[in-house]
Amino acid sequence: ENSMVSSVSLETFLSKNKKILSFIDALPSELKVGPWSPVAYIVVFGYAAFVIATCKTAFLSRIVIASASVQSNSWLQVFRFFWGFYALGLSACMYQETGIWPFFSYTVTSWNLMAFRFLSAYFADVGFEFMLPIADFLKFPALVGCTITVLVWWFVLVPLCAYFLRKKHEDLIGFLHFNFSLPLLNLHFLNLILSAIEFLWTSTSLSFFDLWSGYLIALLYCLFYLNVLDPLGMHFYIIFSPRTYLCAISYGSMIWAYFLIHHFWNDSLQYMTLE
Repeated sequence: ENSMVSSVSLETFLSKNKKILSFIDALPSELKVGPWSPVAYIVVFGYAAFVIATCKTAFLSRIVIASASVQSNSWLQVFRFFWGFYALGLSACMYQETGIWPFFSYTVTSWNLMAFRFLSAYFADVGFEFMLPIADFLKFPALVGCTITVLVWWFVLVPLCAYFLRKKHEDLIGFLHFNFSLPLLNLHFLNLILSAIEFLWTSTSLSFFDLWSGYLIALLYCLFYLNVLDPLGMHFYIIFSPRTYLCAISYGSMIWAYFLIHHFWNDSLQYMTLE
């Protein structure tokens, strides 16, 4: 019964968003169906082994206590409270409009991680100490998720989708209209601004623990995408198709990007502190 409900929900979502998701039909079939490349197994299992092997090191590397990652003044608390509930409100509106499936995308997942980071930090700072570990753990996953979302969406996926839809004028117009709609601009632009402000305003540097927590969340999402969404035909991120040896480049680039983004935000914080 549950699988039937899920199937109906998926069909309803795809039906409502046929024009928006038309780029999926235009993608090369060899990237959507067929066996995985052996390279995909090697990279994914290697990545998982690294995350497991470095778990102890990550927890030992925490250079600040959890409470330091939520330290704030009253204005930062107002910022977290307002934008945290704003983000959840937008998510609620999306759920009412399209159902549960968009929440399985990396974009909406990052948006919700940002909301949970803001609100857990807010409540931790007003006395709910059990929220401290949550706020601390979500600090970098929220920040890197929003950063990756903006970079990959605007500089990789939008150009790719426009290319594949170049001969389908009506579908291309529909995609571009969808892309510049207010909800999408929230998810693919405002998210980075908000997460960056919250991180820089908190003024707590990132440690290896933060990088590791980002890698852990990314690994869990990777496994979910490859084993659940991909078989269902929800190829949101075709550049991560496991059916070509070139996936080693896209997977490796994403892992390297997390590392670079970790250093970028630390350097940015250090620069602002010096100023």
